[in-house]
Amino acid sequence: MMTTFRLIKRLVDALAPHANVMVQILDSEQMPNYSVEKIRRRTTRAMNAFGDKVALWEIGNELNGNWVGSSPQEINAKAQAAYEVVKNATAKPRLRSIIGPARIVTKKTGRLPQNMLKACQPACAM
Repeated sequence: MMTTFRLIKRLVDALAPHANVMVQILDSEQMPNYSVEKIRRRTTRAMNAFGDKVALWEIGNELNGNWVGSSPQEINAKAQAAYEVVKNATAKPRLRSIIGPARIVTKKTGRLPQNMLKACQPACAM
């Protein structure tokens, strides 16, 4: 069985030549379960696996939600840890923190083409 991380790596490898890929380090619902150090390690692992194929790193998702952590200081420290890893590993880091859904679009048209799913199918095969 393929791990989630290995599947994501295969998807990023398949999509990167055709799209601007954004990687979300951690969803807001998972954030309370991760320490600052664990987020730093997770971000480092993602950077090492596919850093040069990622156009945009989402270092925080819905950071204003009351379910994300017990205090603004805790939440900020976790986002800061991810930010520092990306900043130190990338010459020109492109970062964002959002509220709402994200999507993958092609570099040329700004839209997700119908044949993109076909490009993903080999990467999704288990």
